[in-house]
Amino acid sequence: GKIPQDLFTTLRVHLMKPSEFDNFAALEGGKPLSLQSELRVFREVLLTCQKSLQAFATSVKEDDELLMKPGGLERRAAYAILYRRGEKLVYIEAMHAISEMWNNFLF
Repeated sequence: GKIPQDLFTTLRVHLMKPSEFDNFAALEGGKPLSLQSELRVFREVLLTCQKSLQAFATSVKEDDELLMKPGGLERRAAYAILYRRGEKLVYIEAMHAISEMWNNFLF
């Protein structure tokens, strides 16, 4: 998975400090303003994903266990668990993608 570049540009603008306003033109090419600004953007995405995952009452592993429960589940309950499991996997994949992007940015 890859995180859309437009999201990064939006976050760069949103998280800009007043001292960085003079460099605003650099954002037009999708370039980072500075190492510090990129760190703020990457950290914001990671923290948002982590908070979103923590808001769920169960983990992906617990959802898997519920889905494999002997005797099965009612169809609606199974679909609800599959849906929330999918949401969690999106957040987890985004966290992996942002970590990989950060490593690529640094090296």
